[in-house]
Parts: sequence; structure tokens; C-alpha cells
Amino acid sequence: ILYLTGQDSAVIQLAIPYCHALALGILPLNFLISIEQFLIGISVTRPVFFLSLLKVPLEIFFIYIFLFGKLGAPKLGLAGVGYGMTLSVTIIAIIIGCYACFSSRCRQYKIFSDCCKINSSSSSYLFKLIRIGLPLGGMYCIELALFATATFMMGYFGNDSLAAHQIAYQCLVFTLTIVFGISQGTTVRVGYEVGCKDKVALKLAVYVNMGIGFCFMLAMAVLYIGFPANIIALGIDVNALNNRPLIHYGIIFLLLAAILQLIDCFRLMS
Repeated sequence: ILYLTGQDSAVIQLAIPYCHALALGILPLNFLISIEQFLIGISVTRPVFFLSLLKVPLEIFFIYIFLFGKLGAPKLGLAGVGYGMTLSVTIIAIIIGCYACFSSRCRQYKIFSDCCKINSSSSSYLFKLIRIGLPLGGMYCIELALFATATFMMGYFGNDSLAAHQIAYQCLVFTLTIVFGISQGTTVRVGYEVGCKDKVALKLAVYVNMGIGFCFMLAMAVLYIGFPANIIALGIDVNALNNRPLIHYGIIFLLLAAILQLIDCFRLMS
């Protein structure tokens, strides 16, 4: 794919081992997401929060030692970033799996007791889950594929546009992640109110969370539009002459990110 989309050969040589390293973390990441969604569904959100906080220093530590070859680890360069992320995700997945097995708040569900048992009732329930989850999963798949395609296109236009796009994309993901977390809370509340058949509380949960999400997105959009150079300066030297094309593209992409997140806020919250 990288060759077919006309990426720079130097970028390709760095990207291939990086992608191989990330691929090792796909299974533990899916396991981690599944258990997190289970815990969120039963309103056990604090362990998810604290494990997310733990994941950040773990990633920093493992990325550091594999990127630069510290503490006896091999020096892997950019691929070390992928291995560091994979290892940290695997450790967190093991911890959260143990919590789901042995915690007093989760033990009653015995979620792993019949994981290899398939009968007529479980298969019919599986099809129900697929019918409900496939449209939502398909939406996220299309959305992520769109962002990946945009990244490939930016690489075609040069390293400066690729780097600027990555800066704007990181900012966009940061804000969307906050709103996505709020939407998870909305999903749980809506599920409860549907079960209680309380339409008034259901509407209140939706409107309140949409308002919170939009206000946050609006504040971040003001930062992206009003102070783009300061945001870009967090990662690169904005005074260097060779970075001027990157800064030019970055300002444009941050403007587009601000507009996109304001529009996408209501889609995520609804």
C-alpha cells in the first residue's frame, strides 16, 4: 500500500517495521477494548480510568527504552515506538482481564466461565450482538479508513504535509477522545433510562451530554484557530526556516480540524 500510494522511500523503510510492531498488539488491544466496554456497561468506570492513566507512563517507558536502546533493550528506532505501545497494551490487557475475573464487582458475571462453550442459545445471542454491533463497527471502520487514506494522501504530497497532517490529527484525536468518553457515559445512561422507560430522563441525559461535548469542542476549536503556532511549537521548532512549509500546512489543517470537530461532536454524542 505504501509503495502503491507513492510514499517517499525513506518513509516506507521506517513505516514497515513500525507497522509490523503495531500488528502484534491488535489482539491484546481488542481484548482490552472488549473488557473496558463491559466494565463501562456495568458502570465500573474507575478501573478503566486508572488503567488508562497507568498505560501512559508504561508507554513512555517502553517506547523510550526500545527507541533509544536503554536498559539493555535493543535500539529499534521508530519500530521501538510500535513495540513499546504493543507491550504496554498487552500488560494493561492482562491486568484488566485479571480484574474482570477476580474483582468482587465483576466476579458475579463469570464472563470467562463459558467462553469456549457454544450452544443454540449462545449462537442466537451472538447473532443479535452482531446485528446490533455491525452497523456501529462498520461506521468506525469507515471513519478510521478515511483518516488512514488521508494520511496516505498527505505522504504523496511530501513529508511536510505528512508531518503537518499528523500534528493536526493528534490534536483532533485528543478532542474527539474526550467527547467519545462523554458519549460512552451517555450510552450507559440512555440504556438505563430505556430499561426504566423514563423518556424525560433519557432526553435530559442526551441534551446535557451534547451540551457538555459541544462546549468542550468549541473551546478547543478556539485554541486551534486562535493559537495554531503555539500548538505546533509543542512538537517542532517554529523559528527554524526549514519548518516554515510544515507550519503553513499545520495552520491550515488545524483550522479544518476545528471545523470538523464541531460538526462531528453531535454525531458522536447522538
